[in-house]
Amino acid sequence: MVVTIKDVAKEAGVSPGTVSRVLSGQKKFYGPKAEAKVLEAAAKLGYQKNILASNLVKKKNNVIAVVISSVQTNFADSIIRGINKVASENNFDVIYTYTTSLDEGNQPHVIDMLTSRRVSGIVLASVILDKESITKIERADIPYTFVSITPENETRTISSDDVDIGYQATKYLINQGHRRIGLAGLDNQYYTGKRRFEGYKKALKEINVSPKKEWLFPGDYSYESGYDALKYYKKIQNVTAVITASDTCAVGMLNSATDNGVRIPEELSILSIDGTNLCEIARPRLTSVSQNFEEMGQQGILALIDMIKFKSTEISRKVIDVKIDERDSVKRI
Repeated sequence: MVVTIKDVAKEAGVSPGTVSRVLSGQKKFYGPKAEAKVLEAAAKLGYQKNILASNLVKKKNNVIAVVISSVQTNFADSIIRGINKVASENNFDVIYTYTTSLDEGNQPHVIDMLTSRRVSGIVLASVILDKESITKIERADIPYTFVSITPENETRTISSDDVDIGYQATKYLINQGHRRIGLAGLDNQYYTGKRRFEGYKKALKEINVSPKKEWLFPGDYSYESGYDALKYYKKIQNVTAVITASDTCAVGMLNSATDNGVRIPEELSILSIDGTNLCEIARPRLTSVSQNFEEMGQQGILALIDMIKFKSTEISRKVIDVKIDERDSVKRI
């Protein structure tokens, strides 16, 4: 009887993906204990790599498509860096395309293009698809994962916890003495924005504060949303700190503050969500709730490759931790 990777995984008590990575020497993605278990199980069962099968697999279409949101933020660079590294290590080529939001209409064209090309798998980077698009992908029998976003009731996701992001951002400002805290540039019509708003409200509720409607300035995560938000908050003069939906949005607020004579953080504190390189480039440097987008990209593509190799249709949701990076844009009061 031929011994397979799945047999070795069962004997070692690990996943087939872990066995594959150990046997191909991808040391970054497993520890010494896992390596010892796999090698011991492989030796015990007499596993030998099937060179012929491996070569046949290489003749398949080893192309993964990455669909990126066209929302004007800059975090996709780190996701792409993580995806490219792991894809290269696993001999997959990557193509990239962009799609607009659900209500702007080009999603069907993008999905039709990818399914007709019969790519091996699809990574959806901060993109939510409508039901029709998901159905097309599933009918084409193409594995897919969501990265940096968690659509409602979806398990194939690698992302941060958006409730936790909203909660940690607000809790940090509370601990700096702030009680009147704005939330700017967030699109609360969709799942991500709704969940971050839940975390925001949760933190305020712990100190018996109910957020006022005028503390909220909705938007689309963009620079323009931030620029306009600063002018709004200057006019109402009713908050001491603002959480921005993205670093790009925060930079919009900073530049608007310069143009409109508002000193940051002396007159208004800003805390950004994302923690990309923009936070270090900006002046003052932006305090942020930082997400590990490169790790999301790496874990997302690894999960997808496992589905491609082992004909699996499901993965468990993975949550990537966030952290607060203190810089210069928040004042303690």
